[in-house]
Order: sequence, then C-alpha cells, then structure tokens
Amino acid sequence: MEQEIHGLRRTRRGRVAGRRSEGGFSLAEMLVVVVIIGLVAAMAIPNVGTFYRAYRIRSASDQLVGHMRAARQISVSQRLPVTFTINASPTNTYSFSYTIPGKPTTTQTFRLPSEITITNAPSGALTFNLNQNGTVANPTTPDDQSPTANYVRLTRNIGGGTTDRYTITFTVAGKVGVRFTR
Repeated sequence: MEQEIHGLRRTRRGRVAGRRSEGGFSLAEMLVVVVIIGLVAAMAIPNVGTFYRAYRIRSASDQLVGHMRAARQISVSQRLPVTFTINASPTNTYSFSYTIPGKPTTTQTFRLPSEITITNAPSGALTFNLNQNGTVANPTTPDDQSPTANYVRLTRNIGGGTTDRYTITFTVAGKVGVRFTR
C-alpha cells in the first residue's frame, strides 16, 4: 500500500520511494576543507623550523649538563679526581677523563652539533678540575648568577632574529647551573 504526498510516494514502511538518499560531501565542500587545511599548514610550517632549531640547542645544553653532572658523580662515587674539558667552536667538543688506580686513563669525548656556537670565558679550552669529594678546583666566578670567568655559553640563531643562549656554570660545590636567555 503506497501513499502519495506532494508528489512523493511512501511505501508501507515509511520510506520515500522515487528519491535516492545518498550521503556524502559536495565538491565545493571538499574544496573549502582543502583550502582551510592549506592555510593552517602555511601558517604552521615556518614555526616548525624554529621549534626544531630551539630543540637542537636545548638538547645540546641538556647533554652537556648531563655529562658535567656524570663527571661529578664519578668523582664522588669513585673518589677520583676528574678533568672536564670544553673546547669552543669550531671544535665543539668536550670530554672528561679520570684514572682508576692500576688501570689506564678513561676518557670520554663528545661532539655538539656544528650549528651551535660554544664560547668560553676565558677563551680557548676550558678545563674544570673536580676533586675527589665533588668540589670544583676552578669554579665559575664570581658566582653562577653573574659569571665573568670559567663558564660556557651555547648560542644559536633560531630564526626571525631570535637567538637562544644557554650559560652553563660550575660552582665550587660542584653544582651545575644553567641559565636560559632569548
């Protein structure tokens, strides 16, 4: 039994006969979505490069600080003097070494990415001497808040005229300090 209302026929189950009900999006709707996605991507992509460059200098700073703390931990736990040397740009390397009695000297050397600039005060290779109790024989002076000597600075231009700078210090007690400025 079919009913006809306004030119459309209804079947017994209430469905409209003669018209196909298909879901989906029109071409115009799809184009609008593609344009919106393109605009969002165009705004976000330049920031991805900045975030990546900022990430690289942050991870380099974290790596250097982690190894400085590891060198101090070795000096305390093994009761050995440890030498930590930082070579400024363009070398961009640092190392720490220690000697366990009766064994050859252990030296571990690491390289930081070439796009990061390392500067020391004083200039040239900077060597921190860690004593057996973890104290530093030649700490950052006068203090880690306003260093004038025996500190390391990592810098990198991250884009848009912005430079990230990490100043890394070693106090007389062996505390490693990091100060970030942009």
